[in-house]
Amino acid sequence: MAVLSEDQLCHAFADQIKDSPAFVTWLLGRTKKFAKLGADDVTVLWREQKQKRTTPAAPWWRHWFRWPGCNCDGCVGGRETDIFVVFELVRSKERFALHIENKKSKAKFKPGQAAAYSLRAKCWANNQRYLNYSDFETILVAPSAFFSEPGAELFTRISYEDVAKVLPCYG
Repeated sequence: MAVLSEDQLCHAFADQIKDSPAFVTWLLGRTKKFAKLGADDVTVLWREQKQKRTTPAAPWWRHWFRWPGCNCDGCVGGRETDIFVVFELVRSKERFALHIENKKSKAKFKPGQAAAYSLRAKCWANNQRYLNYSDFETILVAPSAFFSEPGAELFTRISYEDVAKVLPCYG
């Protein structure tokens, strides 16, 4: 099997979120806050996210950046979110987001990158540009060996090895 780039892995992951209810249930089941939810409980707001993109060709999920004028520590310095996905609860219409960082085995966090994820997620909450989500979780998807890196403890961690069981390109 060919070795995929981080972008290709993110694309495959996001496609599964958009297209596979079973994958959505699997993913939510690995979160801390949303583990009791399944695909039948949520709607993935990928169409709405696509409409919010300032660059029409940009994928709905990839490299979301700060909103203009924000200078918080989570947003400054060109920080972005690898995979950003907003869900809406079917019954209550409340929204929550997953901010997902994908790291391959030889990658490292840039200075301040890990800590910025949660700050950025808080900054973007309740903001129409980011679909007014009110709750969030930050997730690190990486090989299990990466989880000993400083900063990894700030995320909910999902290993490549675990992902590969449902998405073989991560193996």
